[in-house]
Amino acid sequence: MKKKSILIASPIHQKHEILEQFLLSLQQLNLTSFQVDFLFVDDNDEYLSRKLLNEFKVGNSSVEIVTANELTEQELSFHKNETTHQWDENSISRVAQFKNYMIKSAINENYDFLFLIDSDLLLHPQTLVQLVNSKKDIISNIFWTQWQPGSQELPQVWEFDHYSQYKFQRGIKLSKQEIVSRTKEFLNKLKTPGVYEVGGLGACTLISRTALCAGVNFNEVRNISFWGEDRHFCIRAVVLGFSLCVDTHYPAFHIYRMSDLERVQYYKESNKRRDAVLLEHEILEKTKIAIESLGSYHYTHGYKNSWEEYFTREMVVLLHEEHLTNKDNYIADRVEVTAQVTGCAVHKADAGNQTIVTSFILTNSGNSQAADFFDKYFCYATFLAQENDWKIAAFDIVEKLN
Repeated sequence: MKKKSILIASPIHQKHEILEQFLLSLQQLNLTSFQVDFLFVDDNDEYLSRKLLNEFKVGNSSVEIVTANELTEQELSFHKNETTHQWDENSISRVAQFKNYMIKSAINENYDFLFLIDSDLLLHPQTLVQLVNSKKDIISNIFWTQWQPGSQELPQVWEFDHYSQYKFQRGIKLSKQEIVSRTKEFLNKLKTPGVYEVGGLGACTLISRTALCAGVNFNEVRNISFWGEDRHFCIRAVVLGFSLCVDTHYPAFHIYRMSDLERVQYYKESNKRRDAVLLEHEILEKTKIAIESLGSYHYTHGYKNSWEEYFTREMVVLLHEEHLTNKDNYIADRVEVTAQVTGCAVHKADAGNQTIVTSFILTNSGNSQAADFFDKYFCYATFLAQENDWKIAAFDIVEKLN
């Protein structure tokens, strides 16, 4: 099967210490399932930053570097310090031109996706795999930032208008207490791994070819005064009929200030802990879905849900052969069964996490030969890591419990 093609693109005006971490993060992405190229707009004023970009390109034909002056004559007026970042209208318009050039490049070169990312972000290695698997046309990977020193960390996504972190209806005035409550609810949701629809996003965004060809871009919507090119992109995208989504499984790390470099190692270590938690959640969820889908069956309608995607190819062949062998008996006995999985837990995992065994209680309830039945079993499912996914390679009934 042909690999999905992704253009990873970034406008870069960055201190070399931060840029070095950003480029290292890109090199550590899991890209084995994709055909990936890089497009950088070099807008640096530091020699060492330009040098890092050129070193990234050496010996790598998949990297293209375009200088900012090739794309625009507008002057850059951007300043940042340990407190905040300061932009003016010219700088925002300049970046919008860079991003529009990236959109045009992705369309003309027939990429399946464009991944726009700011150069002060560090990514979890699984970020692109997760974003592509979400099957959304426009989706950002979440990151959190202290926009002012000592303030609460907030996400780069929002619900309404310029940066409102809560939903509201026109004409209804909310109390301060209700605003606080709704904001807290929104932020807590974003701290839970998942994919959620939002009202605005930016800075770390995967855009499908469908959305690109439909006309999304960063041009200013002239009768809207919102600040920042991302807001105009979002408004245009929604008007074109696209949902805006955020994925919170693998938060990126925002090096907003030079002092944030001190926390890079902690971010990488926290990713390892997060990986373990997410993997356990994924395996347990797959166990329940796979076994219940395989075990729920009607003699005339067949399986209630498809189950093949959760099993190895060898297991799929084996289970289909078993079904064909017994199909006539199922029809003769008028078998109807609903499977339910409870008490699911990780039983053991090998040192390299290439094999994981889950234990669970399987309850089969239904009717056969005009008689009801209710059976409970203690079972194991063995998962193998295959092609960036986990598949069930064995399913064993250990003991009947009733």
